[in-house]
Amino acid sequence: DLAESLPAVSADGKIYTFKLRAGLKFSSGRALTATDVKYSLDRMLDDKTQGWGVTYYMAIKGAPEAFAGTADGVSGVRAKDERTIEIELSEALSPSWFNALMAVPWTYVVDKEAVDKYKDDFRIHPAGAGPYVLKEYVAGQKVVYERNPNYWRNPEEPYADRVEIELGVDTAVGALKLEKGEIDLVTDPLPPTALKPFLDNPGWKPFIAEAIDTGAYFLALDASQGPTKDIKVRQAIAYAIDKEKMIQVIGGSAIPAKSLLSPSTGMYFDPNMPEYKYDPEKAKALLKEAGVAEGTKIEFWSTNFYPWREMAQAVQEDLEAIGLKTDLHLVGRAAWYEANGQHNPIVFNQWPLELPDPAYVFDGGFSKAAFYPNSCCNWSWYATDELEGKLNAARSEPDAAKRAKLYQALDREVVYDRVLWVPLFHLRILQVRSPRLGGYFVPPVFGPSTAQFFRYWVAGEK
Repeated sequence: DLAESLPAVSADGKIYTFKLRAGLKFSSGRALTATDVKYSLDRMLDDKTQGWGVTYYMAIKGAPEAFAGTADGVSGVRAKDERTIEIELSEALSPSWFNALMAVPWTYVVDKEAVDKYKDDFRIHPAGAGPYVLKEYVAGQKVVYERNPNYWRNPEEPYADRVEIELGVDTAVGALKLEKGEIDLVTDPLPPTALKPFLDNPGWKPFIAEAIDTGAYFLALDASQGPTKDIKVRQAIAYAIDKEKMIQVIGGSAIPAKSLLSPSTGMYFDPNMPEYKYDPEKAKALLKEAGVAEGTKIEFWSTNFYPWREMAQAVQEDLEAIGLKTDLHLVGRAAWYEANGQHNPIVFNQWPLELPDPAYVFDGGFSKAAFYPNSCCNWSWYATDELEGKLNAARSEPDAAKRAKLYQALDREVVYDRVLWVPLFHLRILQVRSPRLGGYFVPPVFGPSTAQFFRYWVAGEK
Protein backbone atom coordinates (compact mmCIF):
# COMPACT_ATOMS: atom_id res chain seq x y z
CA ASP A 1 0.00 0.00 0.00
CA LEU A 2 2.89 2.39 0.75
CA ALA A 3 4.97 1.38 -2.28
CA GLU A 4 4.38 2.80 -5.75
CA SER A 5 4.38 -0.66 -7.32
CA LEU A 6 5.78 -4.15 -6.95
CA PRO A 7 9.51 -4.09 -6.18
CA ALA A 8 12.33 -4.46 -8.67
CA VAL A 9 14.07 -7.82 -8.22
CA SER A 10 17.73 -8.52 -8.97
CA ALA A 11 18.72 -11.21 -11.49
CA ASP A 12 19.70 -13.65 -8.73
CA GLY A 13 16.37 -13.13 -6.95
CA LYS A 14 18.00 -11.96 -3.73
CA ILE A 15 17.61 -8.16 -3.73
CA TYR A 16 14.21 -6.45 -3.71
CA THR A 17 14.03 -2.68 -4.15
CA PHE A 18 10.85 -0.86 -3.11
CA LYS A 19 10.05 2.75 -4.04
CA LEU A 20 7.77 4.52 -1.55
CA ARG A 21 4.96 6.79 -2.69
CA ALA A 22 5.74 10.48 -2.60
CA GLY A 23 4.33 12.54 0.28
CA LEU A 24 3.55 9.73 2.71
CA LYS A 25 2.78 10.77 6.29
CA PHE A 26 2.11 9.10 9.60
CA SER A 27 -1.19 9.87 11.33
CA SER A 28 0.71 12.44 13.40
CA GLY A 29 1.55 14.35 10.21
CA ARG A 30 5.26 13.46 10.31
CA ALA A 31 6.75 12.44 6.96
CA LEU A 32 7.23 8.70 6.46
CA THR A 33 10.54 7.75 4.85
CA ALA A 34 12.57 4.66 4.04
CA THR A 35 14.32 5.09 7.39
CA ASP A 36 10.99 4.42 9.09
CA VAL A 37 10.57 1.23 7.05
CA LYS A 38 14.06 0.14 8.10
CA TYR A 39 13.25 0.90 11.76
CA SER A 40 9.97 -1.03 11.63
CA LEU A 41 11.52 -4.14 10.08
CA ASP A 42 14.42 -4.04 12.56
CA ARG A 43 11.87 -3.75 15.37
CA MET A 44 9.82 -6.68 14.09
CA LEU A 45 12.90 -8.87 13.84
CA ASP A 46 14.10 -7.96 17.32
CA ASP A 47 13.27 -10.81 19.70
CA LYS A 48 11.86 -8.37 22.30
CA THR A 49 9.00 -7.32 20.04
CA GLN A 50 8.49 -10.19 17.59
CA GLY A 51 5.38 -12.26 17.12
CA TRP A 52 5.38 -15.87 15.98
CA GLY A 53 5.25 -14.79 12.32
CA VAL A 54 8.80 -13.45 12.50
CA THR A 55 10.14 -16.90 11.59
CA TYR A 56 8.87 -16.42 8.04
CA TYR A 57 11.41 -13.62 7.58
CA MET A 58 14.58 -15.52 8.43
CA ALA A 59 15.63 -15.53 4.75
CA ILE A 60 16.37 -11.79 5.02
CA LYS A 61 20.12 -11.36 5.34
CA GLY A 62 20.99 -10.63 8.98
CA ALA A 63 17.53 -11.51 10.31
CA PRO A 64 18.65 -14.59 12.28
CA GLU A 65 21.36 -12.55 14.00
CA ALA A 66 18.95 -9.71 14.83
CA PHE A 67 16.41 -12.22 16.14
CA ALA A 68 19.06 -13.90 18.31
CA GLY A 69 20.18 -10.53 19.68
CA THR A 70 23.71 -10.83 18.33
CA ALA A 71 23.33 -7.93 15.87
CA ASP A 72 21.94 -4.44 16.12
CA GLY A 73 19.41 -4.24 13.32
CA VAL A 74 19.04 -6.30 10.16
CA SER A 75 21.98 -5.93 7.78
CA GLY A 76 19.91 -6.93 4.75
CA VAL A 77 17.43 -4.05 5.17
CA ARG A 78 18.83 -0.75 3.90
CA ALA A 79 17.37 2.73 3.39
CA LYS A 80 19.07 3.92 0.18
CA ASP A 81 17.44 7.36 0.21
CA GLU A 82 14.24 8.90 1.60
CA ARG A 83 11.98 6.89 -0.70
CA THR A 84 14.02 3.79 -1.53
CA ILE A 85 14.25 0.69 0.68
CA GLU A 86 16.40 -2.28 -0.34
CA ILE A 87 15.97 -5.77 1.14
CA GLU A 88 18.63 -8.41 0.54
CA LEU A 89 17.91 -12.10 1.08
CA SER A 90 20.41 -14.80 2.01
CA GLU A 91 18.44 -17.23 -0.19
CA ALA A 92 16.21 -16.55 -3.15
CA LEU A 93 12.46 -16.79 -2.50
CA SER A 94 9.57 -16.99 -4.91
CA PRO A 95 8.61 -13.36 -5.63
CA SER A 96 4.93 -14.15 -5.00
CA TRP A 97 5.80 -15.41 -1.52
CA PHE A 98 8.14 -12.57 -0.57
CA ASN A 99 5.77 -9.89 -1.86
CA ALA A 100 2.98 -11.47 0.19
CA LEU A 101 5.21 -11.40 3.27
CA MET A 102 5.80 -7.69 2.82
CA ALA A 103 2.07 -6.90 2.63
CA VAL A 104 0.80 -8.21 5.98
CA PRO A 105 0.48 -6.75 9.51
CA TRP A 106 3.89 -7.99 10.68
CA THR A 107 5.56 -5.52 8.29
CA TYR A 108 3.39 -2.50 9.07
CA VAL A 109 5.42 0.69 9.22
CA VAL A 110 5.09 2.15 12.71
CA ASP A 111 5.86 5.62 14.05
CA LYS A 112 9.05 5.46 16.13
CA GLU A 113 8.05 8.60 18.05
CA ALA A 114 4.88 6.85 19.26
CA VAL A 115 6.81 3.65 20.08
CA ASP A 116 9.29 5.65 22.15
CA LYS A 117 6.48 7.51 23.90
CA TYR A 118 4.24 4.55 24.80
CA LYS A 119 6.88 1.79 25.02
CA ASP A 120 5.18 -1.45 26.15
CA ASP A 121 1.76 0.20 25.84
CA PHE A 122 2.25 0.91 22.14
CA ARG A 123 -0.07 -1.99 21.28
CA ILE A 124 -3.00 -0.04 22.75
CA HIS A 125 -1.74 3.26 21.32
CA PRO A 126 -0.77 2.16 17.78
CA ALA A 127 0.38 4.78 15.30
CA GLY A 128 1.08 4.22 11.63
CA ALA A 129 0.04 5.46 8.19
CA GLY A 130 -3.13 3.46 7.53
CA PRO A 131 -6.67 4.66 6.75
CA TYR A 132 -7.77 4.90 10.38
CA VAL A 133 -6.45 6.01 13.76
CA LEU A 134 -7.39 4.47 17.08
CA LYS A 135 -9.76 6.76 18.93
CA GLU A 136 -10.85 4.54 21.82
CA TYR A 137 -10.05 1.09 23.17
CA VAL A 138 -11.89 -0.59 26.03
CA ALA A 139 -10.45 -4.04 26.72
CA GLY A 140 -12.99 -6.77 26.08
CA GLN A 141 -15.69 -4.29 25.08
CA LYS A 142 -14.99 -2.15 22.04
CA VAL A 143 -12.53 -0.52 19.66
CA VAL A 144 -13.30 2.77 17.92
CA TYR A 145 -11.44 4.02 14.83
CA GLU A 146 -11.69 7.38 13.08
CA ARG A 147 -10.52 8.49 9.65
CA ASN A 148 -6.82 9.32 9.38
CA PRO A 149 -6.65 12.84 7.87
CA ASN A 150 -3.11 12.11 6.67
CA TYR A 151 -3.84 8.84 4.86
CA TRP A 152 -2.37 8.97 1.37
CA ARG A 153 -5.68 8.05 -0.34
CA ASN A 154 -7.63 10.74 1.52
CA PRO A 155 -10.17 12.10 0.53
CA GLU A 156 -11.18 9.08 -1.61
CA GLU A 157 -10.67 6.50 1.18
CA PRO A 158 -11.60 5.50 3.75
CA TYR A 159 -15.28 6.03 2.98
CA ALA A 160 -16.57 5.74 6.56
CA ASP A 161 -15.51 8.46 8.98
CA ARG A 162 -15.82 6.16 11.99
CA VAL A 163 -15.80 2.41 12.68
CA GLU A 164 -16.86 0.91 16.00
CA ILE A 165 -16.15 -2.76 16.72
CA GLU A 166 -17.81 -4.52 19.65
CA LEU A 167 -15.57 -7.13 21.27
CA GLY A 168 -16.53 -10.38 22.97
CA VAL A 169 -20.05 -10.49 21.54
CA ASP A 170 -21.51 -13.97 21.07
CA THR A 171 -22.25 -14.55 17.38
CA ALA A 172 -25.89 -15.40 18.09
CA VAL A 173 -26.30 -12.12 19.96
CA GLY A 174 -24.52 -10.34 17.13
CA ALA A 175 -26.96 -11.85 14.63
CA LEU A 176 -29.92 -10.51 16.65
CA LYS A 177 -28.33 -7.05 16.71
CA LEU A 178 -27.80 -7.24 12.95
CA GLU A 179 -31.41 -8.29 12.35
CA LYS A 180 -32.63 -5.35 14.47
CA GLY A 181 -30.42 -2.88 12.57
CA GLU A 182 -28.23 -2.11 15.60
CA ILE A 183 -24.99 -3.17 13.86
CA ASP A 184 -23.89 -3.57 10.22
CA LEU A 185 -21.73 -6.70 10.19
CA VAL A 186 -20.78 -9.80 12.23
CA THR A 187 -17.24 -10.80 11.29
CA ASP A 188 -17.25 -14.34 12.77
CA PRO A 189 -19.08 -17.24 11.05
CA LEU A 190 -22.73 -17.38 12.11
CA PRO A 191 -24.03 -20.75 13.39
CA PRO A 192 -26.99 -22.28 11.54
CA THR A 193 -29.54 -21.21 14.16
CA ALA A 194 -28.39 -17.61 13.84
CA LEU A 195 -28.38 -17.75 10.04
CA LYS A 196 -31.86 -19.26 9.74
CA PRO A 197 -33.91 -16.03 10.19
CA PHE A 198 -31.92 -14.40 7.38
CA LEU A 199 -32.10 -17.40 5.05
CA ASP A 200 -35.84 -17.79 5.65
CA ASN A 201 -36.57 -14.13 4.85
CA PRO A 202 -36.37 -13.38 1.08
CA GLY A 203 -35.82 -9.72 1.90
CA TRP A 204 -32.35 -10.54 3.23
CA LYS A 205 -31.24 -12.49 0.13
CA PRO A 206 -29.47 -9.52 -1.58
CA PHE A 207 -27.44 -8.97 1.60
CA ILE A 208 -26.02 -12.49 1.95
CA ALA A 209 -22.67 -13.20 0.29
CA GLU A 210 -21.22 -16.70 -0.13
CA ALA A 211 -17.70 -18.08 -0.55
CA ILE A 212 -15.63 -21.16 0.24
CA ASP A 213 -12.84 -20.53 2.74
CA THR A 214 -9.27 -20.84 1.45
CA GLY A 215 -8.17 -23.27 4.14
CA ALA A 216 -9.40 -26.32 6.02
CA TYR A 217 -10.57 -27.11 9.50
CA PHE A 218 -8.42 -30.04 10.60
CA LEU A 219 -6.99 -32.26 13.32
CA ALA A 220 -3.24 -32.02 13.92
CA LEU A 221 -1.81 -35.22 15.41
CA ASP A 222 1.32 -35.31 17.60
CA ALA A 223 3.75 -37.57 15.75
CA SER A 224 6.50 -37.30 18.37
CA GLN A 225 5.06 -39.10 21.40
CA GLY A 226 2.07 -40.90 22.88
CA PRO A 227 -0.28 -43.18 20.92
CA THR A 228 -0.32 -40.87 17.89
CA LYS A 229 3.44 -41.36 17.40
CA ASP A 230 2.52 -44.56 15.56
CA ILE A 231 1.39 -43.80 12.00
CA LYS A 232 -1.10 -46.67 12.19
CA VAL A 233 -2.88 -44.85 15.01
CA ARG A 234 -2.89 -41.64 12.97
CA GLN A 235 -4.29 -43.55 10.00
CA ALA A 236 -6.93 -45.11 12.25
CA ILE A 237 -8.04 -41.65 13.41
CA ALA A 238 -8.23 -40.49 9.79
CA TYR A 239 -10.39 -43.46 8.84
CA ALA A 240 -12.59 -42.98 11.91
CA ILE A 241 -13.85 -39.50 11.01
CA ASP A 242 -17.26 -39.30 9.35
CA LYS A 243 -16.89 -35.96 7.57
CA GLU A 244 -20.36 -35.99 6.03
CA LYS A 245 -21.94 -36.48 9.44
CA MET A 246 -19.76 -33.73 10.88
CA ILE A 247 -20.89 -31.30 8.19
CA GLN A 248 -24.48 -32.07 9.07
CA VAL A 249 -23.68 -31.49 12.75
CA ILE A 250 -22.33 -28.02 11.99
CA GLY A 251 -25.40 -27.20 9.92
CA GLY A 252 -24.33 -28.16 6.42
CA SER A 253 -22.34 -24.97 5.75
CA ALA A 254 -19.19 -26.73 4.50
CA ILE A 255 -17.77 -29.15 1.95
CA PRO A 256 -15.66 -32.22 2.90
CA ALA A 257 -11.90 -31.68 2.84
CA LYS A 258 -9.18 -34.05 1.68
CA SER A 259 -6.55 -31.31 1.41
CA LEU A 260 -5.25 -28.47 3.56
CA LEU A 261 -5.90 -26.17 0.58
CA SER A 262 -9.43 -25.61 -0.61
CA PRO A 263 -10.69 -25.45 -4.23
CA SER A 264 -10.80 -21.67 -3.85
CA THR A 265 -6.96 -21.58 -3.88
CA GLY A 266 -7.02 -22.40 -7.60
CA MET A 267 -3.92 -24.07 -9.00
CA TYR A 268 -2.62 -25.06 -5.55
CA PHE A 269 -5.58 -27.40 -4.96
CA ASP A 270 -5.13 -30.95 -6.26
CA PRO A 271 -8.50 -32.48 -7.22
CA ASN A 272 -6.83 -35.91 -7.50
CA MET A 273 -5.53 -35.91 -3.94
CA PRO A 274 -6.02 -39.36 -2.33
CA GLU A 275 -7.91 -39.51 0.94
CA TYR A 276 -8.84 -41.66 3.90
CA LYS A 277 -12.52 -42.36 3.41
CA TYR A 278 -14.71 -43.08 6.41
CA ASP A 279 -14.10 -46.72 7.42
CA PRO A 280 -14.48 -47.43 11.16
CA GLU A 281 -13.75 -51.15 10.74
CA LYS A 282 -10.44 -50.36 9.03
CA ALA A 283 -9.73 -47.91 11.87
CA LYS A 284 -10.33 -50.61 14.49
CA ALA A 285 -8.06 -53.04 12.62
CA LEU A 286 -5.23 -50.50 12.48
CA LEU A 287 -5.51 -49.81 16.22
CA LYS A 288 -5.26 -53.55 16.85
CA GLU A 289 -2.19 -53.81 14.59
CA ALA A 290 -0.62 -50.92 16.53
CA GLY A 291 -1.23 -52.74 19.83
CA VAL A 292 -3.61 -50.08 21.13
CA ALA A 293 -5.98 -51.67 23.63
CA GLU A 294 -9.67 -50.86 23.57
CA GLY A 295 -10.43 -48.10 26.06
CA THR A 296 -7.05 -46.38 25.62
CA LYS A 297 -7.44 -42.75 26.68
CA ILE A 298 -6.80 -39.93 24.24
CA GLU A 299 -6.99 -36.27 25.22
CA PHE A 300 -7.83 -33.26 23.08
CA TRP A 301 -8.78 -29.62 23.40
CA SER A 302 -11.13 -27.38 21.47
CA THR A 303 -12.70 -23.97 21.79
CA ASN A 304 -16.27 -23.88 22.99
CA PHE A 305 -17.96 -21.89 20.21
CA TYR A 306 -19.26 -22.64 16.70
CA PRO A 307 -18.11 -24.55 14.72
CA TRP A 308 -15.28 -25.83 16.91
CA ARG A 309 -17.50 -27.18 19.68
CA GLU A 310 -19.69 -29.08 17.24
CA MET A 311 -16.84 -30.62 15.27
CA ALA A 312 -14.95 -31.61 18.45
CA GLN A 313 -18.00 -33.41 19.77
CA ALA A 314 -18.47 -35.17 16.42
CA VAL A 315 -14.83 -36.35 16.51
CA GLN A 316 -15.28 -37.47 20.11
CA GLU A 317 -18.21 -39.65 19.06
CA ASP A 318 -16.28 -41.13 16.12
CA LEU A 319 -13.23 -41.98 18.23
CA GLU A 320 -15.34 -43.55 20.95
CA ALA A 321 -16.92 -45.71 18.23
CA ILE A 322 -13.54 -47.28 17.35
CA GLY A 323 -12.70 -48.00 20.99
CA LEU A 324 -10.71 -44.94 22.13
CA LYS A 325 -11.71 -43.34 25.42
CA THR A 326 -11.73 -39.59 24.81
CA ASP A 327 -11.06 -36.76 27.22
CA LEU A 328 -12.41 -33.65 25.48
CA HIS A 329 -11.73 -30.20 26.95
CA LEU A 330 -14.04 -27.45 25.64
CA VAL A 331 -12.43 -24.21 26.75
CA GLY A 332 -12.20 -20.51 25.93
CA ARG A 333 -9.95 -19.18 23.20
CA ALA A 334 -7.01 -18.26 25.47
CA ALA A 335 -6.87 -21.69 27.15
CA TRP A 336 -7.16 -23.36 23.75
CA TYR A 337 -4.22 -21.35 22.36
CA GLU A 338 -2.15 -22.35 25.38
CA ALA A 339 -3.07 -26.02 24.99
CA ASN A 340 -2.11 -25.93 21.31
CA GLY A 341 1.45 -25.08 22.32
CA GLN A 342 1.74 -28.22 24.44
CA HIS A 343 2.22 -31.85 23.44
CA ASN A 344 -1.40 -32.95 22.93
CA PRO A 345 -2.28 -36.01 20.83
CA ILE A 346 -4.95 -34.06 18.94
CA VAL A 347 -5.16 -30.33 18.22
CA PHE A 348 -8.17 -28.77 16.52
CA ASN A 349 -7.43 -25.85 14.27
CA GLN A 350 -8.12 -24.04 11.01
CA TRP A 351 -5.65 -22.29 8.72
CA PRO A 352 -6.80 -20.16 5.80
CA LEU A 353 -4.34 -18.44 3.47
CA GLU A 354 -4.21 -15.14 5.34
CA LEU A 355 -1.15 -14.66 3.16
CA PRO A 356 -2.19 -15.65 -0.37
CA ASP A 357 0.50 -18.30 -0.69
CA PRO A 358 0.69 -21.92 0.55
CA ALA A 359 4.13 -21.33 2.10
CA TYR A 360 2.20 -19.58 4.87
CA VAL A 361 0.60 -22.88 5.94
CA PHE A 362 3.35 -25.33 5.11
CA ASP A 363 6.30 -23.35 6.53
CA GLY A 364 4.25 -22.41 9.59
CA GLY A 365 2.98 -25.92 10.20
CA PHE A 366 5.82 -28.27 9.25
CA SER A 367 9.21 -26.54 9.37
CA LYS A 368 11.85 -26.89 12.05
CA ALA A 369 11.57 -23.16 12.75
CA ALA A 370 7.90 -23.58 13.70
CA PHE A 371 8.50 -25.57 16.90
CA TYR A 372 7.29 -24.19 20.20
CA PRO A 373 8.15 -22.38 22.45
CA ASN A 374 10.06 -19.99 20.17
CA SER A 375 7.51 -20.08 17.38
CA CYS A 376 4.29 -21.66 16.14
CA CYS A 377 2.64 -23.83 14.75
CA ASN A 378 4.21 -27.27 14.23
CA TRP A 379 1.43 -29.00 16.15
CA SER A 380 2.59 -32.44 14.98
CA TRP A 381 6.08 -31.85 16.42
CA TYR A 382 7.47 -33.39 13.27
CA ALA A 383 10.47 -32.23 11.23
CA THR A 384 13.10 -33.99 9.12
CA ASP A 385 15.92 -32.84 6.88
CA GLU A 386 14.11 -34.41 3.92
CA LEU A 387 10.87 -32.52 4.58
CA GLU A 388 12.80 -29.33 5.29
CA GLY A 389 14.48 -29.63 1.91
CA LYS A 390 11.13 -29.95 0.16
CA LEU A 391 9.78 -26.91 2.01
CA ASN A 392 12.86 -24.91 0.97
CA ALA A 393 12.50 -25.98 -2.67
CA ALA A 394 8.82 -25.01 -2.82
CA ARG A 395 9.41 -21.71 -1.07
CA SER A 396 12.11 -20.64 -3.53
CA GLU A 397 10.75 -21.98 -6.85
CA PRO A 398 10.12 -18.96 -9.14
CA ASP A 399 8.04 -20.80 -11.75
CA ALA A 400 4.39 -20.63 -10.67
CA ALA A 401 3.24 -23.89 -12.28
CA LYS A 402 6.20 -25.89 -10.93
CA ARG A 403 5.69 -24.32 -7.52
CA ALA A 404 2.03 -25.33 -7.46
CA LYS A 405 3.03 -28.95 -8.15
CA LEU A 406 5.58 -28.85 -5.32
CA TYR A 407 2.91 -27.69 -2.85
CA GLN A 408 0.47 -30.31 -4.09
CA ALA A 409 3.14 -32.93 -3.35
CA LEU A 410 3.77 -31.45 0.11
CA ASP A 411 0.05 -31.43 0.78
CA ARG A 412 -0.16 -35.13 -0.08
CA GLU A 413 2.90 -35.95 2.05
CA VAL A 414 1.74 -34.32 5.28
CA VAL A 415 -1.94 -35.27 4.90
CA TYR A 416 -1.94 -38.69 3.25
CA ASP A 417 1.54 -40.23 3.42
CA ARG A 418 2.48 -39.14 6.96
CA VAL A 419 -1.00 -38.30 8.34
CA LEU A 420 0.24 -35.33 10.36
CA TRP A 421 -2.90 -33.26 9.83
CA VAL A 422 -6.34 -34.68 9.02
CA PRO A 423 -8.46 -32.25 6.93
CA LEU A 424 -12.13 -32.21 7.95
CA PHE A 425 -13.98 -29.59 5.92
CA HIS A 426 -13.76 -26.28 4.09
CA LEU A 427 -16.22 -23.82 5.56
CA ARG A 428 -18.93 -22.51 3.26
CA ILE A 429 -19.08 -18.89 4.34
CA LEU A 430 -22.45 -17.16 4.35
CA GLN A 431 -21.83 -13.56 5.33
CA VAL A 432 -24.83 -11.38 6.21
CA ARG A 433 -24.51 -7.61 6.13
CA SER A 434 -26.83 -4.75 6.95
CA PRO A 435 -28.91 -3.43 4.01
CA ARG A 436 -27.39 -0.02 4.60
CA LEU A 437 -23.77 -1.29 4.35
CA GLY A 438 -22.20 -0.65 0.94
CA GLY A 439 -18.94 -1.84 -0.59
CA TYR A 440 -18.93 -5.18 1.20
CA PHE A 441 -17.46 -8.33 -0.34
CA VAL A 442 -16.39 -11.60 1.25
CA PRO A 443 -12.61 -11.18 1.53
CA PRO A 444 -10.42 -13.91 -0.02
CA VAL A 445 -9.50 -14.87 3.53
CA PHE A 446 -12.48 -14.69 5.83
CA GLY A 447 -12.16 -13.50 9.41
CA PRO A 448 -12.39 -10.55 11.80
CA SER A 449 -8.89 -9.36 10.88
CA THR A 450 -9.58 -9.30 7.14
CA ALA A 451 -12.71 -7.15 6.96
CA GLN A 452 -12.02 -4.29 4.55
CA PHE A 453 -13.54 -1.55 6.71
CA PHE A 454 -11.92 1.29 4.77
CA ARG A 455 -13.78 0.17 1.62
CA TYR A 456 -17.25 0.02 3.23
CA TRP A 457 -19.75 2.82 3.51
CA VAL A 458 -23.15 3.44 5.02
CA ALA A 459 -25.94 4.21 2.54
CA GLY A 460 -26.11 7.92 1.81
CA GLU A 461 -22.71 8.63 3.38
CA LYS A 462 -20.16 7.58 0.72
